[in-house]
Amino acid sequence: MVEAESETDIERYVSAVERLLPFPDAERSQLAGNLREHLSSKVADHREAGWSPALALQVALNYYGSPEQIADKITGARRGRSRLVGAMSAATLAILGGVAGGFAISIGLYIVSELLLGALDWVRGGVGGYLDDASTRTVVILAAGAALYLASRSLLAAQDPWGGFTGRQIRRFTTPIGVAIVLAFAMLEWTGPLNWITVIVLTLLPVWWIAGSWQVQPPRWGQPGKPALALTACAVIAFGGSFAAGWQAFVPVPEPSPDQLQAWSPHFERIAPATPSDVRASLVAGGVLVTAANRHVVVSVVVNDRAALADWHDLRAEVWQDGGNQGRYFWFVDASEAAPLATGEAQWVDGVPPGVTGAPGLVTLTGTIQLHPTTRPIWVVAALTGVAPDGQRYLIGLPSPTVVRFDGTALDWYQEILAGH
Repeated sequence: MVEAESETDIERYVSAVERLLPFPDAERSQLAGNLREHLSSKVADHREAGWSPALALQVALNYYGSPEQIADKITGARRGRSRLVGAMSAATLAILGGVAGGFAISIGLYIVSELLLGALDWVRGGVGGYLDDASTRTVVILAAGAALYLASRSLLAAQDPWGGFTGRQIRRFTTPIGVAIVLAFAMLEWTGPLNWITVIVLTLLPVWWIAGSWQVQPPRWGQPGKPALALTACAVIAFGGSFAAGWQAFVPVPEPSPDQLQAWSPHFERIAPATPSDVRASLVAGGVLVTAANRHVVVSVVVNDRAALADWHDLRAEVWQDGGNQGRYFWFVDASEAAPLATGEAQWVDGVPPGVTGAPGLVTLTGTIQLHPTTRPIWVVAALTGVAPDGQRYLIGLPSPTVVRFDGTALDWYQEILAGH
């Protein structure tokens, strides 16, 4: 029989061990009961051998060791292959659950975006507008951040019942590993149109993972907690900022008057003299076709008869600084520029560019120019030129304006900032 004083000490010891066991409540209670029975039985055996109550208890406790030691032994004994498989399954389900939650949040953000665009349209009297590509991506990145928070928090909570590890133990490994992976993705992998708000949101993506790792309980929608509330506030600010920075209004551009058109000149002569009449007659359209994406400008012109340019050489695409940047009509080649911003070799390609229709037998003169990235949009005038048999460089078709926006990774953005671009 175990004395009352010994029972109290045994209960205190067992309770300390129970608190350290990283298992569900029912399993932890069962293990604590087994330990209580074994410890009481050992104390009783020592008492029957004639030992004093204090000595019997002390020897029994020394046999099992400190609460930390016996808790580690019990935990290690119950960690088997089945538990590791269960832990991996729970982790996978937790991450998938976080992705699903982020997808649901992205749908909500999309609906809010559409409602805000409609509200802005109503406030501006039906002018309408849209978000530029970079700001649209900001909305997607915010949803990705929410998915990271949910996945990280669910991952830790799932390990208690399945893996036999406490959330605090797991996060020593998952937090730095997750931060490294998310940061590498945000800085190096995510690429596309960016603005300063998008870059900030990308850079802070690891914070969502850290905030989720800080919580060892599963997410509760009714009780989000301080980290979730703080992240939500930051997300709302970033969401509003993306609208402020990226909303583009559909501003009607009135047709210019005849006097305005007569006074306006794009100053193509600053690039090269006009296209000779025989070459101009061979062009399907009078102007060049221009596309700009991923820091590249592609300039093309479709030709009926390549023979008109057979004796030409040094064919190239050029981009010049736009000195107007005043919208649809009043653009011109900057007078202060004595040379193009960049050039690229032009080559002949059979057929026509994508999206262009034409008769069989047409050929296209096209050139690609790679511009140095900059964090600010650049308005340029794109042209095709070549050297004619008389040794003079001429335009091949009428030049056309376009805008080149930053396109790359967040790391590229920071490098350009440091370089003063």
